[in-house]
Amino acid sequence: MKKIIAIITVILLVLALTAGSSFADDVPVIGQDPQNLRWPEGGDAYYQCKVQNDPGHEKYLYEWYIIYENVIYKATGYSASDPWVSQCDPSKGMGVGGIGNTFYISGVKSGLDGAEIYCIVKTPDYKYFAESAHAVIMVGYPDMFTPPEIIVPHMVTCKQGDYVELYCEAHCTSGNVSEKGDNLYYLWYETPSGRLFDIIAVDRGAEDEPIFVPDTSEAGWYYYVCGVEDRADGVLTNFSYSSVITLVVTDKETVTGIGITQLPNKMEYRDGESIDLTGLEVMVTTNYDYIYLDDSDVKSYSPKSAEYAPGGIVRVTVSFEEGDVAFDVAVLKDQSSSSGGGTGTKPEGDPGGSSKEDSIPWYIFVIGGMALVIIILLIILLTKKKKDKEKEK
Repeated sequence: MKKIIAIITVILLVLALTAGSSFADDVPVIGQDPQNLRWPEGGDAYYQCKVQNDPGHEKYLYEWYIIYENVIYKATGYSASDPWVSQCDPSKGMGVGGIGNTFYISGVKSGLDGAEIYCIVKTPDYKYFAESAHAVIMVGYPDMFTPPEIIVPHMVTCKQGDYVELYCEAHCTSGNVSEKGDNLYYLWYETPSGRLFDIIAVDRGAEDEPIFVPDTSEAGWYYYVCGVEDRADGVLTNFSYSSVITLVVTDKETVTGIGITQLPNKMEYRDGESIDLTGLEVMVTTNYDYIYLDDSDVKSYSPKSAEYAPGGIVRVTVSFEEGDVAFDVAVLKDQSSSSGGGTGTKPEGDPGGSSKEDSIPWYIFVIGGMALVIIILLIILLTKKKKDKEKEK
């Protein structure tokens, strides 16, 4: 019976541990959104959504949607009667790729320019899902180059005042790149609404590089877009945009409290003995987390030695980088230790300060008491005998 109970207990513990991590394991985490690319009219367009915790793109279900003339249509398994379909050529083959994280639109027409496309990633049981950023479908003139491949992060998080770099990785996809002298140029924008339609050029003097350093002096949510120009021999051949990069700047970490969780091992000292902080443990609370410190993290402390004061109590203040804590120690007045040093052990004998040599051993009091009792008994006995003899007379 005991074995059965033990097995059941182990199973319950395993289930409890795995249940706590299942949420983090199951929720899709978008790593790369579909980009805001400009395609040549009549050419084929494609959009891709990548999930960080699904590198093989086989763990989740990918469902694509298109917003056309302010109406949302399900693009995955689309209907030929959907209005947006008339603005492309489905006869060439159109829809999701083999694993679903890529959606192809064949023969795009100018009428599809300005429509939006996005992807919803779901677990097979539809319990958890994540939605990608909305990409704007842009259609250019037929002879323009195909858009460059653009890779930017979905979201970046930092603390207030941190140095952060937003990086836009882009590669030319047109043919004869080296022969045509293809070159890419970068322009950075911010958008208060988080939508491409509301972008405002960032002008700080050095925003024509693939790396942009945003201002993180104020906490909040910020949105940035990188525009990528493709030029051949100085002639603009394509101009596309990255997806919107979300920058989350959290409040600067500040200490909200500090307290002692474990006092030092040694709390009683002889006069003049050095303070020993071994065993001290402290917990620091911040607006984000808990930090645990010990005596190895101490920056300074005072006093360095225990000097006897009236009452026998001395306050020790310990300073850490995060703040100060204080506690009281008992200091015993001991004349024998005035020459310096101490063993660090708890003093013996009278707490008032007398040494072991000056105190009277306990057994002296016992022997004296026993002798007193014997004397009293002898006096009583002798007195009784004397009275008995007087009666006989």
